[in-house]
Amino acid sequence: MILDDTLAETIALLNNGVSLAEASRMLGISRSQLSRRLNTLMKRGAVLKYLNVFIDRLHTPVSVVISEAKQKAQGLRCLIGSPPTVISYYSYAARPVTISYVRDDYSGVDAGSIVAGTCRAVFYGRITQVLIPLQEAEAVKPRFRLIDSRELVGSPAPLDEADEIIALELFRVFNPCTITGNWRLNDLVKIVEGSLGARDTRHHMVRHVNALTLRRYVYRGDGVYAVILVASDTLETLATLLSQLKESGILIDVEQVNMIGSNPFTGLIHAWISPYKLYEPENGHEFTDGASYSIYPVISAK
Repeated sequence: MILDDTLAETIALLNNGVSLAEASRMLGISRSQLSRRLNTLMKRGAVLKYLNVFIDRLHTPVSVVISEAKQKAQGLRCLIGSPPTVISYYSYAARPVTISYVRDDYSGVDAGSIVAGTCRAVFYGRITQVLIPLQEAEAVKPRFRLIDSRELVGSPAPLDEADEIIALELFRVFNPCTITGNWRLNDLVKIVEGSLGARDTRHHMVRHVNALTLRRYVYRGDGVYAVILVASDTLETLATLLSQLKESGILIDVEQVNMIGSNPFTGLIHAWISPYKLYEPENGHEFTDGASYSIYPVISAK
């Protein structure tokens, strides 16, 4: 499903803080018609009402570990012990790859944390910065800006353990997004209470967790979910790379950018991609100096 220019511009405007009423005035379309078209795409799951979760602001560190198994052997696990895993993504890139978010500080992970002989650590580190990918409206070509979440949302009130657990559960729910349609706060409360068996969820979400989140619209289309490991010399270079991937059709849209290092800038991008454009031999984008990436289409998440 291809997003027409009007709705693409609508989504860009809404994500940049423009109200639906103002967007309809700017585009010369009635508010009711614009709302109806947007809701139709959300019901179909082509457009997602997405929730960014700022996991970099939690007191307990959140890290990512990408591990690669040397064989596709049954029951093989690469992380030693039972670390407090938030979510794991399984992919296959020549070998089985697992991308795990862990509620711990893995910035100094060593060989003792990975099963030696059967696995190797591809990448690891603590999430230090969450960036919000915004597309510019009215741009001739797709252009991304990467905004530090602290510039968009103020600091949350002091968090307790329940707040952090709820925030991490929301990160699980929305990466990839498992709730479609024009959901409301009550829908999120029911989902979190059902999965955690928690009480007073509404109180925690309204008073504290809301300050750790940002609502946006993400276009998924017919794409598949992917996690992209990136490295770039500057954030401007990374934004240029995303714009090039978008223009090539390989990248459909970006959900969240979780950074680990800044020299160079390294981290994970959660996105929707077109496997047809990715695997098409003749398709590609302009080379971006100072940047590299590895794309891991997600086969399953748990």
